[in-house]
Amino acid sequence: MWIVKYFDKLKRMDDLISRKATGNSNIFSEKMSLSRRSLMGYLQAIKFLGFPIKYDRHRESYFYKENGKIVNKLFRSLDKSEQKKINKYFSADDKKNCASALLLNNNEKINEHCKDLFIE
Repeated sequence: MWIVKYFDKLKRMDDLISRKATGNSNIFSEKMSLSRRSLMGYLQAIKFLGFPIKYDRHRESYFYKENGKIVNKLFRSLDKSEQKKINKYFSADDKKNCASALLLNNNEKINEHCKDLFIE
């Protein structure tokens, strides 16, 4: 299933970033077995999701500006107030379009379909 492969790539990226072992974008893309363009798409997607990724030119490595790590699950239970907030304003199609945009790393579609779906 492609979503599992996608999440596995994110976990591998997280490991390299956490250890400040990415190298520059060319080396990082080789370590990830991705084209440089695909790597940049992954980085844009996870930055959009709130990962505080920065690049250190002196060390030539990506790093997290804050201590943290990707979680092992994409799912967490919502309390009733969170569920009501989401369900009150957004249709199933809205949620489906956002999920598709995130998984395809399509920034234009992410901005169009997702910006109002995130819980503050």
